[in-house]
Amino acid sequence: MLDLTSAQADTWHSIFNGVLILGAAMALLGTLGTRWTGKLKEQYSNNRIAAAEVETARANEGTALARKETAILNERAAGLQKESEALRVEYERLKLRVAEERNYRLPRSLRLADKQSLVKRLKRGDLGKVSVVYQTSNPEAKRFSEDVFGILEEAGFEVEPKLIEAKFTTEGQFIYVRSLANISSYVSNIKESFMAYGIVFHYIEREDIGFTDVVIGISSKPTTPFPR
Repeated sequence: MLDLTSAQADTWHSIFNGVLILGAAMALLGTLGTRWTGKLKEQYSNNRIAAAEVETARANEGTALARKETAILNERAAGLQKESEALRVEYERLKLRVAEERNYRLPRSLRLADKQSLVKRLKRGDLGKVSVVYQTSNPEAKRFSEDVFGILEEAGFEVEPKLIEAKFTTEGQFIYVRSLANISSYVSNIKESFMAYGIVFHYIEREDIGFTDVVIGISSKPTTPFPR
């Protein structure tokens, strides 16, 4: 152990006491500073959380508004689609009406160019077996049935080898099928293709057709539109 004089010992004792006092003061200052800055950090953290909650609420509000606007747009789109479908149906009805008017006001005939286009259109659809029957003792019906027969045959349909005469009680032109609930796609092809060129065939359900499953009947030329 170092030997100190009494004066030196008093001096060093005073220094160490000062160090202790300084250390205690520093510890107290550190404790107070930690508490103070801790409260500040907590306050800033709470402010950030509050700000984040505000932003989240704004985002949720924006999302809700966007959903509402989307619902309105969807509703408008549905309404426009409904209107469009109604216009399409009306257009088809008017097109059918115009075709019917043509059927009884103009001769039942097709230009050569229309016949060629009609054959091409029919070829793009399904084909099948049909018979063509025309009004007996009616030259106009026979001539038109020959046109229909030739068009179907050229398009590739399996047509009965000859035209068949028959008596009709109703004027116009028809497609006889055994069941309206089970119309073949090739029958629809015939109806829709001819209608595109102004010739309207009306479906008639008849189980006792007697020839093929599908018979095209050409009666006398319509003098009035087909009854609605």
